[in-house]
Amino acid sequence: MNTKLIILDGARGAGKSSVSALLKEKMSNTVFVGLDLIRNLITKSKANDDFNDIAFDAIYSITDSFISNGVNVVIDSGLKEGRVQKLKEIALKHKAFIFMYYLSAPKDVLWERIQKRGKERNKMPSPERFDYTFKAQQSKDFSNFTEIDTTKHDPEKIANKIYDEVYNLK
Repeated sequence: MNTKLIILDGARGAGKSSVSALLKEKMSNTVFVGLDLIRNLITKSKANDDFNDIAFDAIYSITDSFISNGVNVVIDSGLKEGRVQKLKEIALKHKAFIFMYYLSAPKDVLWERIQKRGKERNKMPSPERFDYTFKAQQSKDFSNFTEIDTTKHDPEKIANKIYDEVYNLK
């Protein structure tokens, strides 16, 4: 079985959701899971550690279930090291291939992107929350991830690159 687990990590505004949406158009037999998607299933949830822990328990379960049934999984989320390890264990248990990408951009670009998104959604971001999540992201070790600078490539090109790598087309 050639089941694949693809992890898209990066700070808020890095382009994870945009790339994930484009991959969704290209890939078949694949489920797309994101922290925001799962957290939004919980009524009145907030972006805090308690709700994130609950959401990740669901993500692990979903990932395990789909991969065990031969369905590819794309996870679009910022991940703590322990969460990455848990996902690696799930992939290993089912002999799935794992691909990990870190989407990066400078802090000012990220802030500009999430402000634009906030205006479009009529929900302005908190500078404090942005700083908190950005610092957490910067403290992580991405040495086992393929880094892609999202200021140098548009989401379509990034999605194509990931797709080609995952399916060994280039």
